[in-house]
Amino acid sequence: MKMTRTQFIALIAVSIAIAMAWLDMTILSVALPSIQKSFDISRNQTQWIMTIYLLFSAVLAFGAGRLSDLFGHHRAFSLGAALFILSSLFCGLSFNVDILIVMRALQAIGGTFAVISGMSYLSTTFPIESRGRANGITTSIASIAPIIAPFLGGLIIKFLNWHWIFFVNVVIGVCIFIPLIKIFFENENPVQEKKIDYTGFIAIGIFTVTITLIFNHIGNWGWTSDKTLSGFLIAFAALLFFIIFELKQSHPIIDLQLFKLTNYVPGCVVMFLSQFVNFFIIFFGVYIQNALGYSPFMTGVLLLPIGILLTAFSSTGGRIADRYGARIPMNIGFFLITIGYILSTIFISSLSYLALLPAFIGYGFGACLLGNPLRISMLKNTPTKQFGMSTAILSGIRQIGGVIGFAVIGTIIAHTETLSVVSGLKKILPTISMRDIKVLQGILSHTPSSLKLLSQFNLEKQSQIKALVLNSYVHSFHSALLFSSVVLLICSVISVLFIKR
Repeated sequence: MKMTRTQFIALIAVSIAIAMAWLDMTILSVALPSIQKSFDISRNQTQWIMTIYLLFSAVLAFGAGRLSDLFGHHRAFSLGAALFILSSLFCGLSFNVDILIVMRALQAIGGTFAVISGMSYLSTTFPIESRGRANGITTSIASIAPIIAPFLGGLIIKFLNWHWIFFVNVVIGVCIFIPLIKIFFENENPVQEKKIDYTGFIAIGIFTVTITLIFNHIGNWGWTSDKTLSGFLIAFAALLFFIIFELKQSHPIIDLQLFKLTNYVPGCVVMFLSQFVNFFIIFFGVYIQNALGYSPFMTGVLLLPIGILLTAFSSTGGRIADRYGARIPMNIGFFLITIGYILSTIFISSLSYLALLPAFIGYGFGACLLGNPLRISMLKNTPTKQFGMSTAILSGIRQIGGVIGFAVIGTIIAHTETLSVVSGLKKILPTISMRDIKVLQGILSHTPSSLKLLSQFNLEKQSQIKALVLNSYVHSFHSALLFSSVVLLICSVISVLFIKR
């Protein structure tokens, strides 16, 4: 694939910007305990450092595409990247958690515009026969970030401090400003009609915020609580109003006519459901430490097969899609991931790292064949002037799918584990309270309170309690893997039956 100078600069700039966004999300998970200790804040406050970014990203995903179409993809990309880098600087300089949370919100705004506008810019810069490979190269470069993030985060925390977790973005970001200057002042023909659908943006924002909050707190609220039911009612009302309102608009923030395009509706469903599996990778890291007993450093080493495969073969799916169409690599990708997860589900009770390898290898190969072809199949018939909007829709669906998927998987693990632990401990210790049961569930994480409570029992009881908690956790992980396998089977069926070439 021969590239012009403009195409090459755009490819590198967009790849680095996406890599920064991915690096920021991955590396921060390592730094959260240090931030919590530094600010002396609660776990709930600490979680908001992550939640606020996800929340703003999900809300802005839809509107960012429309604004990108209106004002020009490269302008929106350049300004978004600049805001992300500047807010990263102030995140690192934050002296209390409130300022950090506000700066994280600004980070989300900049990162969302940079990623969505950047991908849209590539789609309009490269011809249709080269888009798959261009997207594959971008993914290949950007995917290096989550591979090095755990190691880089550990080194930074050990030799510097958590502030440098954010300063890294500034150092990397400065490297993209030279190509950005070239892109920023290029002539581009954005959409001339610059009407913005504020009402639609507010409606979809209410829906996205409500859904995000519900599924972030569903574990504490419960499915049938007043808060949950009220939240779903508000979300449904906002979505219904949005659909009715947008159908009447001449310049909607989301053109619902896009859903009439070939592959768009089934593609959105697959995009949404597939995020359940993508976010499962986070739980694998926890499982390796809690159930298998490996250190955080060794956990990073054992997760390397996924990152290596994703990096080495990230452009494969795009190349195949360019030549043979998106359907073939997508179906093969879903088949590999599904088989891998089913095999790991069968062997997970062996408490061996080898039991996880089928899922790792299946996901590593399958995701490479799935991601870019799915996006290509959905954008193939999209009018050029609506690339930004279409890309934003895909990003928004991916964000919401990730939020819900992460919450659902987490709820399955927590609920299944709790039921098993409560039932077992009531047999071992008939008079134990629910408060002490919750404390003992922290044994696998070696929390001080759980170890202190455990030490009050004799050695035989301690051994029984440890075995019970471990077996309950493994059982809950088995249930979550089984659920994910079913979701993958549904995605496979949709891909085979409804995704056209």
